[in-house]
Amino acid sequence: MENIVTFPIENKEEIETLLKKHRFAGTTLRTNVAANNETTTTKGGRVVLANKIKSDIAREGPLFDAVQKYHPWVEQLTLNKNLQCTRHTDRNDGDSLIAFFGDFEGGGLFVETLEGVQHFTEKGVWYQYNGRNPHWTEDFTGDRWSIVAYKKPVPKKTVLKII
Repeated sequence: MENIVTFPIENKEEIETLLKKHRFAGTTLRTNVAANNETTTTKGGRVVLANKIKSDIAREGPLFDAVQKYHPWVEQLTLNKNLQCTRHTDRNDGDSLIAFFGDFEGGGLFVETLEGVQHFTEKGVWYQYNGRNPHWTEDFTGDRWSIVAYKKPVPKKTVLKII
């Protein structure tokens, strides 16, 4: 049986405040998750989003420290503002934690498990799930922040050529 665990965020107000103060650099690289966003091709031939989305990686800083204080196994965070993810899987190693914040309606997380599709909507709690299972974000209105905490992605294997 594949359970998705839900539990309270120990320092919810601190994390929410830090998340809402975060100044997003944004990214054009998350073409696999950004729903209904136009893409373009770089001179080097890479397909990227035409416009940046508010999604950043954090490996240090006050927000990272606030999460890692209670979850020392966490190596990396993904911070999102108003990002509606399409159905995708993650590359990270092991389980992830996700929490939602903000004044929004809808915006739950759907996760496919062996028991079927599960739907999670409560704000300000951690959901622990396997990011390698397909998952996506429900439509929403309003301002929605999410924070995903996980171990770094497993590096791709290096193939040595023996001569």
